[in-house]
Amino acid sequence: IWTCRDTKSFEWFQDLLKTLEQDVQTGGPRFQDFLSINMFLTSKLTLDNAHNIFMQEGDRDNRVDAITGLSARTRYGRPNFEDVFKGMRQSHPATDVGVFYCGPETLGKIVQKACNSWTESKRG
Repeated sequence: IWTCRDTKSFEWFQDLLKTLEQDVQTGGPRFQDFLSINMFLTSKLTLDNAHNIFMQEGDRDNRVDAITGLSARTRYGRPNFEDVFKGMRQSHPATDVGVFYCGPETLGKIVQKACNSWTESKRG
């Protein structure tokens, strides 16, 4: 989980995610559950971003997100981390999920609490 205030802050990471997404898509079934990208834009949309979204949403054949260029679609507003981790647990019940977090400490505590509430302890 990585938080940033705007899409400009995200651009350096975008190419890496595109490469990973392509590798997963072309890697066959063994890579199918390797990567799950959940994008949330929590800041106001710029007029340019709103225009791009409007234009691309009208094109039903477009398979990439208007803002990021990834196949993972951007959702708008603050994520409900309980729902995010609940969904991961339901989609990947017997899988270890790694969480990397970068952002404000207060939000990190919310992420940690939600992650822990959906983690099955391996301790006896």
